[in-house]
Amino acid sequence: MHLAHDLLLDGTALAPAGTPARLVVTDKDKAPDGTAEISIALAEFKLRQGELPVTPLAAVLAGVKPGQPIPAQTVGTVERTGDHVVIRVAVPVELSSDEPHASYVPPPLKTAAPELPPRPRKGASPSPVPTTFNPPDQSPSPDDGGSPEASASP
Repeated sequence: MHLAHDLLLDGTALAPAGTPARLVVTDKDKAPDGTAEISIALAEFKLRQGELPVTPLAAVLAGVKPGQPIPAQTVGTVERTGDHVVIRVAVPVELSSDEPHASYVPPPLKTAAPELPPRPRKGASPSPVPTTFNPPDQSPSPDDGGSPEASASP
């Protein structure tokens, strides 16, 4: 997108017609009548003196067509001081007494358990239980005749 007309301050052109800016689509939704609605923002509107923050007068449009004018206003103040042009942008100041934004949800904090688990008692540790391991014997036992065939029943 670009500037349709010269941007003038006291008769001096700050930006000539055709100065580019960037149109950013921030959201897309359907209107109740079924037509597409888009939310937009404008960015990177650069002058010789720096970037001039601008915002569209209507942030939600029913659609954007090539050549469609998008009315916008500056967020900053453009002033002439002597031979210089200054762009001033107010910085939002938040006080500690301000209410938080409605969209901000603080993360839940972990609270302590109502009762502490019992601590293990210090003292003797339990003694291990002895286990015996008897591997299977591969050799035939003397009770079955001494041969693998003797264990087979007729």
